[in-house]
Amino acid sequence: MLTQLSDSEKNALTETWDISSAAAISALASTLGKEVKLIEPCVKQMLLNDVPGVMNADEAGNILIYLKLSGAVRGVAAISAEPSNILALADMLLHKEIGTFKSLDNQNFSVVNELLNILTGYYVDALVARISGKITMRDPTYSVNPYKAIDDFGLGETFNEINVLVFENKFLIPEIQVHGKTFLILSEKMLKKFM
Repeated sequence: MLTQLSDSEKNALTETWDISSAAAISALASTLGKEVKLIEPCVKQMLLNDVPGVMNADEAGNILIYLKLSGAVRGVAAISAEPSNILALADMLLHKEIGTFKSLDNQNFSVVNELLNILTGYYVDALVARISGKITMRDPTYSVNPYKAIDDFGLGETFNEINVLVFENKFLIPEIQVHGKTFLILSEKMLKKFM
């Protein structure tokens, strides 16, 4: 059964997420050399089975690139976007003309992985400021099926009703209309460590 965050819990988590999201998006803008807008950062508590709908709510066929976190924090960091937006990010990171890459391959996947590592680093820094302990980031992987991906998240069996904390934001690069979402999905058990 879904439990709800108290106002004080939601406020504390939202403050942490807002700060880390602003830092991560600023780093993305600096890395790409383009203006990047942060849109609608939010914190939700939801059932794990409902997470794929949030990841793919805007567009069917999104690519989900994610990495697992372990140690003091158990969860997943992810980027979800249309394939054309993921490829445009890879083009920009490799200083190529937008549209150069036509499909995800080893070269551009490793570049987008590095971008996820950078963003996750900012999110993890904010978490470490609130809790103690070492956080380990696993190598990223990708999926076009978020319903299948959540089985790999390591947050529990999806047929059970498992509560998770979902930290979400949307980003937009206005100049070229590239957009996507970033997520941090944590076990609900992490809530006690934050408070």
